[in-house]
Amino acid sequence: MQKTALLFFAVLAATVAGRAEAQVPPLNIEKTCRAAQPLFGVDPTADKSASGDLGNEAQQNPYKTCMQSETAAKKSAGDIWSKVKAGDRTNCVGLSRMVYPSYVELLSCLQMYNPATSGITATDQNGPTPTLMRNRRL
Repeated sequence: MQKTALLFFAVLAATVAGRAEAQVPPLNIEKTCRAAQPLFGVDPTADKSASGDLGNEAQQNPYKTCMQSETAAKKSAGDIWSKVKAGDRTNCVGLSRMVYPSYVELLSCLQMYNPATSGITATDQNGPTPTLMRNRRL
């Protein structure tokens, strides 16, 4: 009976963990965006009607522009999430949660490990290697 209960909980935990890996995890981006500082200076030539001009808007409301950037990055991360190996996704999530959680940071990391965008060939089993480390002799 005790073994059956343990087996049940092990299968349940594996199922829950598998579901969590299937999608981009939640990050507390509000904490990150609350810490965003206004940019210095205003671009007097910026067209206020132009969409995509974050310069003046970021200076006036850094929280809003930060949340917009983080939300867009979360969507983009979701688009490539399944194309990145589970171990690499775990590494990226860990990195993106350091200090200030960020989907922008997560997206950057996932893009490095995504074979379609990183330029890494299938023969490179260890993932991306920083350029400085490639020619280094150990």
